[in-house]
Amino acid sequence: MQHQEKQPQDEADRVKQRVARNVRRLRVAAGIAQDQLALDAGLERAWVGHLESGKKNPTLLTLAKITAALKCDIAELFLPVEGVTVAELRRGRKPKSPHDN
Repeated sequence: MQHQEKQPQDEADRVKQRVARNVRRLRVAAGIAQDQLALDAGLERAWVGHLESGKKNPTLLTLAKITAALKCDIAELFLPVEGVTVAELRRGRKPKSPHDN
């Protein structure tokens, strides 16, 4: 029987996806729009969107800013999220106001 080792890149991708799901899960649970999270964390809204979709690999400093804005511990970003995909969580943009024209 051949032992198959985990590839470092595969593991990195899994962690990145876990962080993405947790950021979105925590933000949605707090009732915060991506726009507001970005403002509170001092980040661009588009960057937060890319992070939540698993397209960005944030630094520890960025994760610290995000967790401060979400008022949670950084360890929560690395917890397993069973049965929840990013697509199942509601969209991150703030609903348009009738006054936005």
